[in-house]
Amino acid sequence: MRIKITWNKTHDSLIFDCINEKVAEWFVTTAQQLGNNFSTADMITDVPLRGQDVPTLAAELSAAIDLVNSFLPKIKQPEIEKPTDWYDQQQLNKLHKDWARSRATVPDLPQALHKIDRRIFDAYNQTNCHVHLIERAFKYSFRDNKNHWRVENPFKDLAPEWQVCHLSIDYAGHGRHAFEKFEFNDTDIYTDDMCNWDNIDSFVTINLRRPYKFEPPQEFLQWCQQNGNLVPHHYDLPVANLQNWETELAQARATVINNKDVPENYFSFELM
Repeated sequence: MRIKITWNKTHDSLIFDCINEKVAEWFVTTAQQLGNNFSTADMITDVPLRGQDVPTLAAELSAAIDLVNSFLPKIKQPEIEKPTDWYDQQQLNKLHKDWARSRATVPDLPQALHKIDRRIFDAYNQTNCHVHLIERAFKYSFRDNKNHWRVENPFKDLAPEWQVCHLSIDYAGHGRHAFEKFEFNDTDIYTDDMCNWDNIDSFVTINLRRPYKFEPPQEFLQWCQQNGNLVPHHYDLPVANLQNWETELAQARATVINNKDVPENYFSFELM
């Protein structure tokens, strides 16, 4: 089973392979019944969750590289090559390797730059840091902002696998789930703020990085058992991964960035 999302204005689309078909089918059907108009999450509490502006970061990084490259030939070092596609992870990887190679070739380069020109020193360090900022910035929160629906979660008693995936249902944050209670040492389990994924909101995340599975901490699993066999829920519910993500990740990143800030542009879910 696959999920397709399509933006209404541009007609751009992405296709995902479902991780859990039952969850995927239920969520898409529910969205279609209650709204199915997803756009950039616009509540003030969503602002810290939004991905950073990759085009701005890329422009800043490009300027930093230009400044560094104005100096490197003076010490007979090769210039750092800028990516031609800032959404291509392989090009970002190469950029980071080139920067690291300059450190290895001239170990005292940062100290020398600090003495010679503080602007170039800052740009040199920014070259490294901005690569990491860009890599972590392809994560975006979306809501059905027109309808903002909430329904009872039929999967609340099922423990999903913990994983980083491309499309997930996010916890809405209207109460503490099990891992949040554990993480912040909140031992008052059966109180008004305990809401261990009792509900699901129209709140999804697209996170365009490498997908992978991971294990919950053993201490957390023991804590769940000790507190009434709580279901070990995490912060999100995995739904799907991008089809052919190994080759399509850069294009998917560009698609989301080109659509997320277009006024009155929203995407809708459908099953394939």
